[in-house]
Amino acid sequence: MTDNEPMVLYTATYDSVSAAMTDLDAIEQLHKDESPQESGTRARCSRPPTIRQLASVPGSDRVRFAIGEPALGVTGFRRTHQQALSAQAVALAAGPSSQLVTSFDEVAPLALMSGSIELLQAWVIETLGDLADDDEHNARLRDTLRVFLQENGSYKATAERLVLHKNTVQYRVRKAEEGLRRPISQDRLRIELALLAGQWLGAAVLRPAGGPE
Repeated sequence: MTDNEPMVLYTATYDSVSAAMTDLDAIEQLHKDESPQESGTRARCSRPPTIRQLASVPGSDRVRFAIGEPALGVTGFRRTHQQALSAQAVALAAGPSSQLVTSFDEVAPLALMSGSIELLQAWVIETLGDLADDDEHNARLRDTLRVFLQENGSYKATAERLVLHKNTVQYRVRKAEEGLRRPISQDRLRIELALLAGQWLGAAVLRPAGGPE
């Protein structure tokens, strides 16, 4: 993400499900009628699934979305807006590697711990070891290990989710543990958080390829 790319904050508060659905339909119609830049400026609120659909439209890659969790009432609106701002901070910290849609629900731990990107990077590299190298090989290992942990250590479920052979998953998990230089079970929470940081912040927290260890 660059300084010239717009960042859209989405906060939402609804009195009923029907009101929310009406708003979603209005946003979808708005995007059909206007350019991505215009729709990003005028659209007022939405939920992650619809925003992800908008972000997939050709030409909309010039816009980044930061989203707070839907909530009720004025207090809920304030909280949602604060969450969107926190999600925006994570996206901005990621720089060019930021994703099109950053939802607070997905990056909450990072939003709460990313006061210093330099300290976060040092922590990620220390936690992940060789797995923190910013290259394609370790990116595959990180992605596989992240899904493996999300699937509670199930090789079968991980293989199905990533559309891989079970043996491939087993191989990648083993290589990931070699990169970590310790068993996953030894420090699972720290590893999961570091993998989350690598997923969302990318090069901002990973070790540059060929950099010193």
